[in-house]
Amino acid sequence: MLEEILTIIFPVFFVLLLGYAAGRANQFDSHQVAGINELVLKFALPASLFVGTVGVSRTQLLQETSLLVAMLVSLVGVYIVVFLIGKLLFRHTVGVAALQAIAVSFTAGPFFGPAVLSPIFGASSAVAISMIALILNIVIVPATLVLLGISQQPAESSTKSPAGALLGSALVRAIKAPFVWVPLVAFTLDTQSGSRRERSTEDGSTAIVLLRVSGAT
Repeated sequence: MLEEILTIIFPVFFVLLLGYAAGRANQFDSHQVAGINELVLKFALPASLFVGTVGVSRTQLLQETSLLVAMLVSLVGVYIVVFLIGKLLFRHTVGVAALQAIAVSFTAGPFFGPAVLSPIFGASSAVAISMIALILNIVIVPATLVLLGISQQPAESSTKSPAGALLGSALVRAIKAPFVWVPLVAFTLDTQSGSRRERSTEDGSTAIVLLRVSGAT
């Protein structure tokens, strides 16, 4: 078991060290690094999540509901606890407490998940990774942006933006990210294809029953 874990983890750390060495040697300038980040976040990661998610059956997706609830409760719960500790115990501002909360609760699952989980659980691990990405970018990040927006508004200002407007703009910004809307499209396609397969199975079963009844009579 330990050997299997090391076999999976070693390539991840090797690539990290390789990237660190490349940065120390100034092999890439800031524009090239920005381009690589764009390639990963807007194309490579969304494509990986889509391919892994769209191949999962509707039944498997429904079985992952408990996992989705568990991750939602754990991530959001940690966020709320850290925010309250920072705000009530350490007397930080709303913005600082929100930054502390997202720093603790924001997981690197969408980025390291494909490299670590795929060798263990196969392509189906993309479902869990997609769920983490959705929770982070539809719940955690918008909540933080709203709290930061509230914190940055002057107390004496008469033109404060309502929390609903801040939340709406944060959600729109989050959904525009490819690694958020691409898994949503994959989930939708899985659900629709699963419904069609169930209907075709029911129609086939009905036809078999009718044939047997007609043959018996």
